[in-house]
Amino acid sequence: MRHRLATILAAMIVMAASAASAHSPYYTQIAKIRFPDGQVGEVRLLHGDGIVYTDPVRPVIVDQQWRLVALGPIAFS
Repeated sequence: MRHRLATILAAMIVMAASAASAHSPYYTQIAKIRFPDGQVGEVRLLHGDGIVYTDPVRPVIVDQQWRLVALGPIAFS
């Protein structure tokens, strides 16, 4: 019984430590695009924290003022 309790406690400590080491979401691979109306925008890849699984990645399209135009589906890298 003590061994099981020690194992559970150790697993909880490891999970808490990995959650504390998560990074903030960040952008990569920024590319300029031109919209049909002639304005210029950007496509960016937004990476999540991926604490338990690999980093979730989602394409984000923004206009010149960095206002959201579209979000793509979430994928895992």
